Amino acid sequence: MGGSEEGSMTYREIYEKSLTVSRAVEVCQSVGEQATTEGYYVRGTVSDVSISTSYGDANVTLTEYATNRETGETKEYTLILYRVKSFNGEKFSDESMIQKGDEVIAYGQLVNYKGTTPEMTNGYLVALNGNMSANNGATEPTDPTITYSDTVKVYINCLIPPYLYTWGAREIAEWPGVKMTEQREVNGINFWYMAISTTYEASLNLIFNDGNGNQTTDINGVTGTHYYWYDGMNSYEDITEEVLAGTFTSRDYIMTALITNPDFRNDNSGWKGSSYLYTSNSVAYSGDYNYDFYQEITVPKAGLYEVQVQGFQEQDDYRYFKENKRDVPVYLYANGSVTPLKSIYEERITDENAQTVERLGILV
Repeated sequence: MGGSEEGSMTYREIYEKSLTVSRAVEVCQSVGEQATTEGYYVRGTVSDVSISTSYGDANVTLTEYATNRETGETKEYTLILYRVKSFNGEKFSDESMIQKGDEVIAYGQLVNYKGTTPEMTNGYLVALNGNMSANNGATEPTDPTITYSDTVKVYINCLIPPYLYTWGAREIAEWPGVKMTEQREVNGINFWYMAISTTYEASLNLIFNDGNGNQTTDINGVTGTHYYWYDGMNSYEDITEEVLAGTFTSRDYIMTALITNPDFRNDNSGWKGSSYLYTSNSVAYSGDYNYDFYQEITVPKAGLYEVQVQGFQEQDDYRYFKENKRDVPVYLYANGSVTPLKSIYEERITDENAQTVERLGILV
């Protein structure tokens, strides 16, 4: 393996020379099971790590969401730094030296182990969260008071796993983005978490959404680490200062976010029950059939919840309704609670009001 060059390079130069995880995986797949003769710098976000102080090495998994340049498909790329050494090829002596979410640059040979697992072998650590080893001979050593931010870390306090869409320095996936899966606890409060690698000192633009059409406004110019509260629908707050000060307490939520497709804008997606459910223009309806449609949801904690719906039952004949006013066989139910929907005739417009509506030109 050819020698590395970091002894005469600055952090910025090494960063710009390094491959992303997706590009490193492409190199691994192109060379196959025979390792490259030359070494490569690779940068990425740590998604898993296991350090052995007995052997002095570590297995580190780097993960990146990226778009394949040939197929246009957005997917997750992973590269394993197999038995990588610490700075300058020295042994690891601290099992907590590398953590999930850390940003690393490593140097080593690339190989597609057994034709299925992209790996770096014979490698060692070059930089950790922007800091290079103290005795690597760099002509411009990293000032320990400076943090090189080549990653945007997003924490979202939300009842449901939100979708995160990004653009600007990087688009991690086409709309609606990537559904967040990793959770982290900060000051006793759960957050959905994702780290997005960006070009050096670049900013991201964000949108949070539920994957069903509800979304926040644009959140522009995000760098470094940010904490947000998101209601799962349309509202959000940047709570970074509160979290860092330890004063943030979880907000009250409108539980609509727990319901999939609550306004039927995506037809009957998320709803179970009879097939006699039709949708049009964000309205669900059923004809002259016995029907039942519902969702089963899990609430965050036991308590008293209010369920509301905009709906009505339409009878064919007003005279029948007038004679059998309570005979409205359509109900909203939640577990054991049952409430009948109103008939369309219960709040009908009187003849006098209808004339007023007609004069005003109001369409009803």
